Amino acid sequence: MVQCQICGKPFDEAFGVCPHCGFIPGSKPKEAYHLHPGIVLRNRYTIGNTVGFGGFGITYRAWDRTLDKMVAIKEFYPNGIVNRVPGEKEVIIYSGNRANEFQNGKIRFLSEARNMARFNTHPNIVNVYEFFEENNTAYIAMEFLEGKSYKQYIAEHGGRVEPQVAVSVVLSVLDALKETGYLPAQQFHQKNIQLKTSSLPVKLGVVLPNWTGHFRSEILRGIETARAELEDLQVEIFTEECRTDVPQEVLELIDSLLAKGVQGLSICAPSLPTIIARVNELQNENIPVITFNSDLPHSGRLAFVGQDYHQSGRIAAELLSKCIPPSGNILTAVGNLEFDGHKKRLGGFLERMKELEFDDSQICVIETFNDYQITYRKILEHLKQIPETHAIYMANRSVAGCTEAVKTMDKKGRIRIICHDVTESTRLLLKDGSIDFTITQDIFRQGYLPLVFLRERLQKGKKPGSGVHSAISIICSQNMENN
Repeated sequence: MVQCQICGKPFDEAFGVCPHCGFIPGSKPKEAYHLHPGIVLRNRYTIGNTVGFGGFGITYRAWDRTLDKMVAIKEFYPNGIVNRVPGEKEVIIYSGNRANEFQNGKIRFLSEARNMARFNTHPNIVNVYEFFEENNTAYIAMEFLEGKSYKQYIAEHGGRVEPQVAVSVVLSVLDALKETGYLPAQQFHQKNIQLKTSSLPVKLGVVLPNWTGHFRSEILRGIETARAELEDLQVEIFTEECRTDVPQEVLELIDSLLAKGVQGLSICAPSLPTIIARVNELQNENIPVITFNSDLPHSGRLAFVGQDYHQSGRIAAELLSKCIPPSGNILTAVGNLEFDGHKKRLGGFLERMKELEFDDSQICVIETFNDYQITYRKILEHLKQIPETHAIYMANRSVAGCTEAVKTMDKKGRIRIICHDVTESTRLLLKDGSIDFTITQDIFRQGYLPLVFLRERLQKGKKPGSGVHSAISIICSQNMENN
């Protein structure tokens, strides 16, 4: 008996193939640029043999460590646009126009995965377990179906099949096509013309804060995905970004978008009376506004897309309380309290700490405006004044400034640190022990959903729920590869 290098299960080597996952020991990739057997994706899927490949992707057998079963992994790999060093995981993307072509293709690939996942309950459509980005490209993990193609079946039966078999196959396929809303090319063309005629052109605007890094890249990725999906529905999207924290700039950018004829707005802005008043004016003018990431409570906005920040703050407090003594001192660093999300996150944290009988005198709150230098300087000053600080709650985005200050004071590993979101920087800091936990949110969804909701409101009259909250996950060094 030998142990399979893919699924880890024992089998008789006399068989020459693992009966559990189908891996043939000693087999090499069909092409040098394919992922090699044994490579692990998402700390969950162990790649086996290649099943098939074409101009835009590669499909592999893989073993799912979580579900303990064989799955199929489809990798976005458009030939002529990307390359890979044999034996490595990372995809190398060619520069120039090819890079733009790759990014647009990847958006469509993930959109395809999202659409497929909608039909997971249908018996004649393959199940999609998840889709994710890794190695500079994208993947779809789906149900692995054993068997042969209908073409192979016909060939094995001398080019003819029994009528009842043919009817059964055709009916199954038609049932699946009906579920997906598929139309033949000619009907699709006619339907598309009708759809474009019946759907009035819509212009949407987005106002972004002057935040950089992971937040900006994920929000823009969500916006671009929405733009690609809504383009055929006659939706045009305009984006404006603040350069400062001055509230007047938000109002000016709103006016700039309105001058372009936008009929709906997606905004992330500080919760200030002047901005709330402007949103109320827009509501009275029948211009819907959806807030994302940070809400404008008590305004006339149509909906909010983001995290339940009050709850995420409570979760951070619960985690910290388990890591420090009851008498421990805590430093809390927030971004900008003019933003409702930051304010609610802090409120939830302080509320739960009080319930856990931590005294107000044990908790110091500073505002760092998501700036690295301000964060570093303020935390360093605090640690010099109160060297017996036991924990830091980073309720803002400048986590690296915090960990650098802690390192400067030679307190790495002795001060517990909890932050928010998963960035490449956060992953590295989790891995080397600089931070203990991070609490995640789906920022991509915050860029994507408001535009979808606004389109449905303006073209179909459909109103979304007032609050759409993304899931809250707790990540540490031991599960960060799954997120």
